[in-house]
Amino acid sequence: MITGTTETTESQIEQENIAFSEKIIREIAVDDLTPIGVMGSDLSDNIKLFINDRHLDVKKDIHQIQEALGKNLIIREKTEGVCIRTSLTPCDSDAQTNDMCNLCPNFFQFYYMADLSYMDFQTLQKTYAENLSNGRTRAAQKELQKIKDLLRRRLTPELDELDREIARKGKDHVIIRNPSLRIIIDNESAIREEIALWMEKH
Repeated sequence: MITGTTETTESQIEQENIAFSEKIIREIAVDDLTPIGVMGSDLSDNIKLFINDRHLDVKKDIHQIQEALGKNLIIREKTEGVCIRTSLTPCDSDAQTNDMCNLCPNFFQFYYMADLSYMDFQTLQKTYAENLSNGRTRAAQKELQKIKDLLRRRLTPELDELDREIARKGKDHVIIRNPSLRIIIDNESAIREEIALWMEKH
């Protein structure tokens, strides 16, 4: 009974991984989204080339594409983004925290994650303010560094890619596809000013 439950859970996780992997492949090959990260454009180009060389249709042959890529392209969902590995070499951060994923060359984000990044930004601001008000200046300084890292690695690149997506497909299209981004889009100028202020803090 316990073994059966474990096997079912593992099977469900694997199915979720496959579904998520197929979603990301579609976003890159059909929606023409570029992953934000080290060599994101090259990754996108290589996936499209792989599909075109085999004359596959992403809309019809997604399962076949995912199977053909196999272990040459491993895609996994992470709390703050996506892990996309293009070889069998294990990630150094696999056994570490999600915070370390940001330092991994296999870690990517997409523009539609900007709302999550902004929420994390607000949470870190509160922690920074609490530490400062309680006289924990060293802890506050660490939070400030986390804030700057988040802004540099996640939120700013996501906003930049969001701007490009709006320029390509229009604001209405982006909001219809990603309703949670409306508040970010409507307040982007203020968010950009907020980012600039925090990046200047010492």
